[in-house]
Amino acid sequence: MEHNNINVSDAVRILAIAPYEGMIGLIEKESRKFPQLKLDIVAGNLEEGVQLAQANFHADYDIILSRGGTAELLRARVDIPVAEIPISFYDILRAIQLSANTGGKRAVIGYGSVTCNVQLINDLLGLDLDIYTIVNSEDIASIVQNLKAEGCQAVICDVISSTYVREAGMNAILITSSADSIDLALQSAIQTAHDMNRLRMENHFLRSVLREHSGETVVFNERNDLYFSSLSDEDDHGILQILKEMIPEVHEGTARHVWKSVKGFMYSIKSAVVQVEGKDYTAYYFTMSRSNAGLRNAGISFYTRNEAEAALKDSFYHLANEVDFLSEAIDSYNKTNRPILITGEYGTGRTSVASYIYTHSELKSRPLAEIDCSMLKDRSADFLFNSQRSPFCFSKNTILIKNMEHCSEQMMNDMLNALNDMRVCSNNHVIFSGSTDGAVFPHYVRYIKDKFQCCEIELSPLREVREQIPAIVNLYLNYLSTQLPNDVMRVDRKAMDLLQDYPWPGNYIQFERILSQAVLDSSDHIVHEEEIQRLFSMEKEVADLPGSSGGTMFNLHQPLSDIQRDIIEKVLAENGGNQSSAAKQLHIGRTTLWRMLKEE
Repeated sequence: MEHNNINVSDAVRILAIAPYEGMIGLIEKESRKFPQLKLDIVAGNLEEGVQLAQANFHADYDIILSRGGTAELLRARVDIPVAEIPISFYDILRAIQLSANTGGKRAVIGYGSVTCNVQLINDLLGLDLDIYTIVNSEDIASIVQNLKAEGCQAVICDVISSTYVREAGMNAILITSSADSIDLALQSAIQTAHDMNRLRMENHFLRSVLREHSGETVVFNERNDLYFSSLSDEDDHGILQILKEMIPEVHEGTARHVWKSVKGFMYSIKSAVVQVEGKDYTAYYFTMSRSNAGLRNAGISFYTRNEAEAALKDSFYHLANEVDFLSEAIDSYNKTNRPILITGEYGTGRTSVASYIYTHSELKSRPLAEIDCSMLKDRSADFLFNSQRSPFCFSKNTILIKNMEHCSEQMMNDMLNALNDMRVCSNNHVIFSGSTDGAVFPHYVRYIKDKFQCCEIELSPLREVREQIPAIVNLYLNYLSTQLPNDVMRVDRKAMDLLQDYPWPGNYIQFERILSQAVLDSSDHIVHEEEIQRLFSMEKEVADLPGSSGGTMFNLHQPLSDIQRDIIEKVLAENGGNQSSAAKQLHIGRTTLWRMLKEE
C-alpha cells in the first residue's frame, strides 16, 4: 500500500484496543512499518474497552486506536483523541462471501458506520440481506431472538453481537479488519497525533505571546471551567473566582467592561462570549495595577448592573416604593441622556434613585463609576482629575458624583473644570447628587443646572410626606418578616402617631434603623407606643452642639424649625452676631441662615 507522506520524526504513543484477539497480531505486524511508533495493545470491546482506556490514562497516550462501537463509546467517555479502524467494503464483502456457504436466510447486525456500507452492497448486488442497525447495545439480544424466530441461519456481525448469535444457536460470521484497514488507521492515528501536537505547540506559543502582552487573558469553557489563563499562580489574588462568578453577567451583556478592586489591585476587565464549534466560551481581557484604597482610589468605586440592582433591591427607599413615584420622570430623562441633578437631605434616598437611573438606562451594560466626595483624599482627587485611568477619561459609562455638599470650594472648582474641559458629560451619563444644606454646593447648583443642562430631581424629606408613613411601615414590616426572627403583625395606633409626628432628621435611613429595632424588641407581635418612645429617647433627648465650649443643651422635644432656630441663635451669639461667620461654621449659605431666622 502507498503511504501518505507523514513525518514520524517524533515518537507517537498509541493505545490500541482490539475487539478480538486475532487483531492484536495484525496490528503488531502493521505497526512495524512505523519504527518510531510506541504502541501498547489490549483486547476489549465496548464497556470493557472504555475501562481499559481509562485504566491506562496515566500512561499519557497521544491517541487511542479502536473500532466500531467501542470507538464511538470512547469518544464520549475519554478526553484523548480516538482514531477508528475503518471497516472497508473489502472487509464487508469478505464476511458476506464467507457466509454464502452457510445456507438459508442471512442477516447483518452492526452499528451505523457498518450497516450504511452493507446497505450499498446489498442494493448493488441484490443479496436480499436483512440489515439491522444497532442504536444501543442493549437492543442486540432482542434483535437476535427475532432473527432466530424468523429462521435465520447466519448473522454477519461484530464481536459483541457474535456472542448473542452463537448463544442463540445460529452461525456468527465476524467482520474482521484487513491489514490495509489497520494500515490506514495507524496512518490516520499518527497524523492526528502530530496535528494535536502542533496545536499544543501553537497553544504554548500563544500563551507565551499573551504573557508578554501588557494585559492578561482568561477563558472559561461552556461548563464554566477554567480553559485558559495567562495569569501565574502568584498573580491570581482571587480574581479567577470573581471572573467565574461574573460569567452569567457576561452572557447577559451586563458586564462588558467593569472595574474590580481585589486585595490591593485594581482590575480593568473587558469581556466577550466567543463561540467555537457551537460552544460558548467566556473570555476576559484585563489589566491590573497595584492600588492603595486608602489613598489613590479612596472614594472611587465601580459597579456592574447586577451589583447596582442588588443594592437598590435591598435599599429601604426602594422597599418603601418611593422610587416608583419617580419612574416615569426618570424614564423620560434617560431618553435624553442629559446629566441629572438629584438634591435632597441626608437619608432621602439619593443614591437609590441614582442606582435606579443607571439600571434603567441604555448604558446599564456599561460600568457605574461612583465618586463619593465625602471620601475623596488629596491623592484620590489627583487621580480623578489628572490620571488617564480616571473615570472621567472613559466614555459611554454612567458616573455618579455624590455627596457634593462635602466638597470644599477648591474641590468644587476642580471638579467642574475637569467635567467641562474633558467633556465628561458629553461622553458619559453623569448624575450629580448632593444636599442643598451644604456650605458650598448650594451656591453651585444653578451653575451646574445651566452649564450642563441638567434634568433635576428633588427628593422630599420624610417629614413632608407624613401621610405615607403608615403605608411605608406596613411594606417594611412585610419585608422584615423575611429577614428577622420576630414576626410582627402591626404597629399600634399610638405608636404610629409617634412615627408620623417625629421630625426624622435622618429621614429614611433613620426610619429604617428605628423600625428594625422596634421589631426586634417587640414581644407580642405588635410594636407599641412605649417601644417607639424608648427608641426616640435613645436618639438623645438633648443634643450637645459640636464645637460649643459651654456644652449648651438643646431641647429636641419641639418642632424641627424651633430646634434649628435655637442652634442658629447660639452660633450667632458665639460669633458676635456675624451672620457670615455663623453660616460658615454651620456649613450653610448666608442666605439660608437669614431665611431660617425669618421662618416662623
